[in-house]
Amino acid sequence: MFEFIPWQIGLTAPVALATVAVLGYLFGRSQTQADRQAARDDLSHASNVINELEVISKRIRSTLAAQHSSIQTFRQKLDSLCQIEDTQLRQSLSAEAEKILEPTVNLSNDIVHAYEEIRQQTSNLSDLRSYETHEVLTAN
Repeated sequence: MFEFIPWQIGLTAPVALATVAVLGYLFGRSQTQADRQAARDDLSHASNVINELEVISKRIRSTLAAQHSSIQTFRQKLDSLCQIEDTQLRQSLSAEAEKILEPTVNLSNDIVHAYEEIRQQTSNLSDLRSYETHEVLTAN
């Protein structure tokens, strides 16, 4: 049976130990670099999720501002129509109510879509967190 003894091939014990230490260092360093790359990838992923949440937030703010403006306009028209007493009052009120419905429908649609997108981004962040937890548990 073949038995490997380092000093039989001309390696002294310190050289053999140094070789093992260098190999261990290089292997450990490659694992650390892989961990660093994984951490960079996770940070990039989290940054992308935050960017998506900012886009959703800006879109909702814009739609909400349009809704608020529409409501203010409707209130002003309603106040002026309340001072007029003729047969066209009902028609004018109905027309103004129709005008306010479009931004209201847009707002409700945006809120529904934003909710779904926020839920998806939250899921992405949760996946990232559960992946890290899994990595920690498997490392130990």
